[in-house]
Amino acid sequence: MSSGGHFGAGVAAALGAVLIWGFQIPLGKQVLAQLDGFSLGLLRYVTAMLGFVALLVWKEGWAAVSPAGHFRVLSVAGGVGIAGSVMLVFAGLTLTRPESAAIIGALQPAIAVLAQWLLERRRPERFTLACIAVAFLGVMLVVTRGGAAFATDMSITVDEFVGNTLVFLGSIAWVTYSVSTRSISHWSSARISALTCLFGVAAATPVWWVAHLAGATYFPASLDGALIGKIAFLAIFGALVAIFLWNISLRRIGALNSVLLSNLTPVVAFGLLAVMGAQFTSAELVGAALVVLALGANNLHQRRLRSASGSTR
Repeated sequence: MSSGGHFGAGVAAALGAVLIWGFQIPLGKQVLAQLDGFSLGLLRYVTAMLGFVALLVWKEGWAAVSPAGHFRVLSVAGGVGIAGSVMLVFAGLTLTRPESAAIIGALQPAIAVLAQWLLERRRPERFTLACIAVAFLGVMLVVTRGGAAFATDMSITVDEFVGNTLVFLGSIAWVTYSVSTRSISHWSSARISALTCLFGVAAATPVWWVAHLAGATYFPASLDGALIGKIAFLAIFGALVAIFLWNISLRRIGALNSVLLSNLTPVVAFGLLAVMGAQFTSAELVGAALVVLALGANNLHQRRLRSASGSTR
C-alpha cells in the first residue's frame, strides 16, 4: 500500500471508531431503560474478550494468552481501565443526560495531560493549561445547561450530579488504561486487547454478582428486534470493532492524528441526539463548541511542536 493509501486507511479507521463511539452514548441511554449498566458493561466486554482472544490465538497461538510476568499491569489495565470505566460510565449514564455524558467523555485527552503532570511531574505548557481550562468551562456549560440545572427541582440536579461524577470517574479509569498499558507497548495490539479484556471480565464478574444480589440489576421483559440490535451494536461494534479500528489508526497515522479526529466524537453524539429529537440550549451548544475547539487547538499546538522536533505522529 502506498504511503497515501496507508494514511488514508488510518484516517478511515479513526473516523470509523469515532462514529461508533459517538453513537454509543445516545443508544446506550435508550438500552439502559431496559437493561442495567452492570449487565450491559459485562456483556460488552465478554463479547470483546471472546473476539480478541480468538484473534490472538489465530495470530500468535495459545502461548500468547499469558500475562508473561505482567500480572500487576494487566490487573490495573483490566480491572480499573476496562471494568471500572465501562461500569462507571454506564452507571452514570443511567442517571444523567446523554449529552452530558458525551461531553464529559471528550475530556479524556485533558485528563491524560493532568495525569501526566501528577504522575511524572511534567508541568504542561501554559497554552495547554489554558485549553484544558476552556474545555472544563465548556463541560460546565453543558452539564448545567448554562446554570439552568440549578434552577430546576433539586432531586434532578442531584441525580445528574451523581451521574456526571460517575461518568467523569469512568473517564479517569479509561485514562488509567492508556497510561498503564505503556509498559506492555511492545506487545501486539491483539495481545494487549485480549489480555486486558480478559482481566477486565475477571474483575467485572464479581462486581456484577454483588450488584445482582443487591437488586441493582434488571432485564428487559421481552426482547424485540430494535433492542437486540442496539445491544448488539454496543457489545460488538462499541467494544470489539471500535477498539480494533482505533488500534489500526494508532499504527497508521499515529496517536496525535488519531486523538485529533477523536475530538469529533461529541459532535457525532450531539448530531445523533438532534436527529432523535433532542433540543439543546444555546449554552449547551456553546459549551460543546468550546470543548471541541479547545481540545482541537491544543492538539494542533502539540502537532506544531512535534513537527518542529521532526515528528508529526
